[in-house]
Amino acid sequence: MPTPANVSGSNPAKIANGDKARLVIKGVHAFSARIKNQICTKWRNQIKTEVKQYSSDVAIAVLLCLVLIQINGNKLSFTQILNFGIVGAIAIWFSYPAIFVLAGIGISYLLISLFEKNLLKTIKLLGIYTIWALSFVCFYFVSLKNLASQEDLYKSWASRGTFPTSFLRY
Repeated sequence: MPTPANVSGSNPAKIANGDKARLVIKGVHAFSARIKNQICTKWRNQIKTEVKQYSSDVAIAVLLCLVLIQINGNKLSFTQILNFGIVGAIAIWFSYPAIFVLAGIGISYLLISLFEKNLLKTIKLLGIYTIWALSFVCFYFVSLKNLASQEDLYKSWASRGTFPTSFLRY
């Protein structure tokens, strides 16, 4: 890359227009890289602690929505019922928010089938939801049941002022 001292001889006043443009672009790139680096450095730790840890939850929620949108089809075979049930059952074990996504999707489709008065579809949906519920019950007894009795966890959250303490000890 030519510099002002060696372009068109030693006289900087005689720099060609193309070379001026290249120098300006190079300066803009250097400036934007510096700004980008400062911004990224400032928020890098915040992004690591607040965004990255929830990215798998978001991905699972989006995948559940994309996969389970197919439930709305009128014809659900036994294999599809098992597949949808297993997908939701596995998602519960990998993501807490998946429970709420599954509940929202499940209630929506159940209400739609009830309003359509489609009894066969309602029964098939209940088959899927039963698999989800059984997975949640197992997950609750394996992982969630003893959380309320963990004093260290309670103290950790209470010290941050995150929970109203008036009704937690009753």
